[in-house]
Amino acid sequence: MIRRTIRPTAQVLRRPYFERRPHRPVTVLLFSGGGRYTRYAVQLFGDQDVPHFGYYRYRPAELTLVMDVETGSGTLVHEMVHALAPFDFPDMPAWFREGLASLYERCTIVQNRRTGHVDRHLPGLQEALRTTRLRPSWN
Repeated sequence: MIRRTIRPTAQVLRRPYFERRPHRPVTVLLFSGGGRYTRYAVQLFGDQDVPHFGYYRYRPAELTLVMDVETGSGTLVHEMVHALAPFDFPDMPAWFREGLASLYERCTIVQNRRTGHVDRHLPGLQEALRTTRLRPSWN
């Protein structure tokens, strides 16, 4: 997972968006299976309402990615954007950070190049553009 997803993703994101490498460790916890992932998120961190795929825990003393790897690597790549962005842009608005991270949910990284693919957000975005209305928040 490190050689196939984490390292290439960090390299691809750093080139166009980020200059700074994390100056603090970012822990990555990958669990196999939703039940296991949810159980450990609650047990280790006391987190309630654990998201279905994974999430980034930003706490001043700890930076942690927690996810169910059986859902695929798209969530890991998405959450890595959340983990890396604050080192260069600590005041990036949440809506922009979510949008940037969403660009990487469904992509292929080969030879330090990223190719995006259509994902689950496209139909909602197209509908919002067609009807000239935007959703008030991310659900």
